[in-house]
This record gives sequence, structure tokens and C-alpha cells, in this order.
Amino acid sequence: MEKLRGRKQFTEVFSQGRRYAVGHVVVVVRPTTGPVRWGLVVGKRVGNAVVRNRVKRRLRQICRTADAAISGGDVIVIARPSAGAAHYDGLLRSVLGALRRAHLVTGADMVAGRARAAPSAAGPKAGPR
Repeated sequence: MEKLRGRKQFTEVFSQGRRYAVGHVVVVVRPTTGPVRWGLVVGKRVGNAVVRNRVKRRLRQICRTADAAISGGDVIVIARPSAGAAHYDGLLRSVLGALRRAHLVTGADMVAGRARAAPSAAGPKAGPR
């Protein structure tokens, strides 16, 4: 999972991207040809530091999960104040709903909160059992 870093990158996405608001989040999407880069915005209105960090951890996990199902673009996930009281499932539904509205993810791409990546040519990984 690649990250958006720096004010300049965030400003470009905010100015050129399209916004999709669903539930506890607003997602700003700018299509690009490169890899997916994610940015998170969790302001003080979400809650105190403990709550904000919890929301950021949950959103990072959701982004990692959705990363395999998205082909390319810059995505910023902005947490609304209601995100502080939301459970993981509520945040997951909100983010996936916004990504569906942006036509980045389809219902078939995500199964029970896990992304379906394209099958690799090498086949399944062999590992210790």
C-alpha cells in the first residue's frame, strides 16, 4: 500500500479529484495510471487522540484490504465526526460504498471485507502447515 505524502500531493488530489460521501467517510478520488496511493484525514472533530488513532488504524486496515481490488488512482479517505463512534464494520461499509460509487470497486471484488486480487500465474503460495 503506497501512501500520499506531503501537502502538495494532498492538494493536487483535493483540487483535481471527485468527492463521494457515504456514511462515516468522504472519499476523494483522482484516477491515475500508476499504483494506488492512499491518504487518510482524521481531524480533531472525530474525537480525542485515542479515538483518532483507533479510527486511523481501522481505516488503514480497510485501505490495505481494498488495495488489491483497485487498479490505480489516488484516494483520500476523510473521516467524518461520526467515525469516532463507528465500529469497524460500519467504517468498512462506508468506505466500500464510496469506492463503489466511484466505480473503483464492484460488489464481486470484495467478499466479507476481503479483497479479491487477480489470480497470480505462479499459483497459490506453498508454506508450512
